[in-house]
Amino acid sequence: MMKQGSPWRKHAFCKRENACKAPRGSCQRYIKTGIFAIELSGFIKNAFEIRNDSDYQDFYVISRDDVAAQIANATTFLAAVEDYIAVKFPADT
Repeated sequence: MMKQGSPWRKHAFCKRENACKAPRGSCQRYIKTGIFAIELSGFIKNAFEIRNDSDYQDFYVISRDDVAAQIANATTFLAAVEDYIAVKFPADT
């Protein structure tokens, strides 16, 4: 059981201390500083929850509409990361 005020609880993906694999502060580094839009953290959180549910629930079924939404979210997320990389590390031409 986690103690109240545990640093693990601050991370959006961590429901249990031993289940958290994301580096501490990754949300703060990119979302809270404004590098990426806040909506992208919701995309990641939702995808993470679906992955956990599919891994640990028996007979997990996802609807076609939910799959389409996840693909759209992933496409949006990928575009944001590609834009960030292009600005942060411009190609020498």
